[in-house]
Amino acid sequence: MRLKEFYQDKELREEVKAYFIKFLELKAIEKVFDRQATGDIAEAKDLIDGAFEQLDYEFAAKPKKKDLNNAI
Repeated sequence: MRLKEFYQDKELREEVKAYFIKFLELKAIEKVFDRQATGDIAEAKDLIDGAFEQLDYEFAAKPKKKDLNNAI
């Protein structure tokens, strides 16, 4: 699964996220100087953050549950 491989490459994952955020920042600056609304930029950032959080949820190592059988 390629998405899991992407998640496991922490350096690449952080670089991609930083690229997306930097791109949004540049677009926000353009919109500010053009006197346009920038709310969509903030929403896009929230979506990017949410997507990376979802990757954590789906692919982060889950702690193993201990099977405690007190009946023994």
